[in-house]
Amino acid sequence: MAPQPSCWSLGFGAVFPPVSLPKYVEIDNSRLAVLYRCLQVSVLSFVAFILLQGRAWIEVEEPLGSVTKWVEWEEQEYTSQVQKDYGKEMCTNPERYEYVYSEGYQYTNLSCVEVSSRDRFWKEGQDIMYIPTSFAETRERLRPLLPGLEGPDACSGIAEPCDSGWRSINVSVPGGAAAACECKEDSNYLIVGSEAFTVNLEHYYEMVRSDTGRVVSRQHSGNSCTDGSWICDDGSKQELKTMVVALVDGQKEKVLPYVFTSPSLVRLPLGEIMRAAEVPLDSDNSDTLDNALGCASARADPATCRADARRHPLVRVTGAEIHFQLDFYNKHFTPDYPELRGHDGPVCVIKVRVVPKWGSRPNVVDCAHPRTMSAVDSDCTSRYYYGVMLSFKAQGRFGFIDVLRLSITVGAMMSYLVVPMWIVYFLALYGLGSLSSFYSSKLNERFKFDDALVQFVCEAMVSASSFRQLVGDKACLSKEHLLQEIHRAFCTRTDFGLEEQAKLVELVWDRLSTKAHESQPPKPDLEDSSPCAWGEEPLEMFGGSESLPDPEKKK
Repeated sequence: MAPQPSCWSLGFGAVFPPVSLPKYVEIDNSRLAVLYRCLQVSVLSFVAFILLQGRAWIEVEEPLGSVTKWVEWEEQEYTSQVQKDYGKEMCTNPERYEYVYSEGYQYTNLSCVEVSSRDRFWKEGQDIMYIPTSFAETRERLRPLLPGLEGPDACSGIAEPCDSGWRSINVSVPGGAAAACECKEDSNYLIVGSEAFTVNLEHYYEMVRSDTGRVVSRQHSGNSCTDGSWICDDGSKQELKTMVVALVDGQKEKVLPYVFTSPSLVRLPLGEIMRAAEVPLDSDNSDTLDNALGCASARADPATCRADARRHPLVRVTGAEIHFQLDFYNKHFTPDYPELRGHDGPVCVIKVRVVPKWGSRPNVVDCAHPRTMSAVDSDCTSRYYYGVMLSFKAQGRFGFIDVLRLSITVGAMMSYLVVPMWIVYFLALYGLGSLSSFYSSKLNERFKFDDALVQFVCEAMVSASSFRQLVGDKACLSKEHLLQEIHRAFCTRTDFGLEEQAKLVELVWDRLSTKAHESQPPKPDLEDSSPCAWGEEPLEMFGGSESLPDPEKKK
């Protein structure tokens, strides 16, 4: 009776796609094995480096920092600095330091001057202070036109002296315009004594954990952490330590000899800080246009240029910016400075960066006789300051041990461990020529049980028939016979010579012998006179009825 077809064979199986299951193929290739292990070691080293470099076990938090700052000076030191500045060439020979930026900005007619204490510095907002180092002063006087005088020489009758000369202008008055005489005198001054100033700081931080909202540490540079409401970091009872680093050209670090341990006041001399950053007040500011007053400048007028003029203005003339960055760290992120070694408590590293640039402030007008709407008579002086702007910024990094973060990071990094396998996978499938085709056929094999069973039976029958045809009546296979058959099969291949054929024989014979020993119990060695003996033990046919000849019977 013929077998009835199943529902699956009638076409229902085509509705559903085949199921793909992972298949692993072991490739006995020593070169691929060495490459695979080397890649594994490399990936493991990379993962370990990332974990150590990134401190995967540390959770990073940013503390809240704040700084209080002001400028002060000691009178004796300030007086000494003023006398020292007056003796410098900029005060004894100021003409050599004159500078012309453009027609509208000329810093000539220089002289040195000392300003009152209220004009030596001021604060601008919460995080900025300003120290003037020079200023341009303009005195403007207006006088009514004398009766009966008109034309270009209408102001020549004013007896009051004016270095720049009186000139006639029209000014606005209620109901129209009125003629007046104006005297405008410009002077530029270099402020002395600024390098004696000291920048004083008091800073503190507060560390609030983001996960719990609890304050775990709060310390102040001017107080001990054991006093009042201050909280020592990590229960170490170690005070806050502060050090100062100057940045040369914005990159190279120069550690300054200022280390403070709370409770103490942080005092930073302005002159020494700028010299440490290699931008002192009396150095040239080369980050601006060259001096149009010098004959070497392409913008100079040959008729009025001077050979002794300096190429660039002084930093004292243009001004500068000093940035103070306060970085707070705890013991897990303490920078590697010799001054901080052995200190397990919190630290504050103040990095100072000095940038020479034009730092001006608007006019400050002071009138001895202010002008009114009904009268043009006035006498006012305005000042346009240039100086050093000091800005402050507080930030930081605190670390806390977090096992959960470490486990998550390690779990995420484990995905890198499959990279060696994929590299070897693609190399084996696409980079080894004919071997890759063989590996691919073994790996991408579609399996159906009924087809596989039929194929197995057919292959077994073909193998048995082929073995009989190959060995004939001897019912055994020798190396010599195997070499003859391989030579016959590859005789037309010019790229597969006798040496390669011999190697193939050794490989096949070794594998067949191994299979035979694994599948059958050991048998006594054959005698040398056996027709199958060729220096090796003969091999029986697997699954066949024939067996090796018995040497005893032949005797």
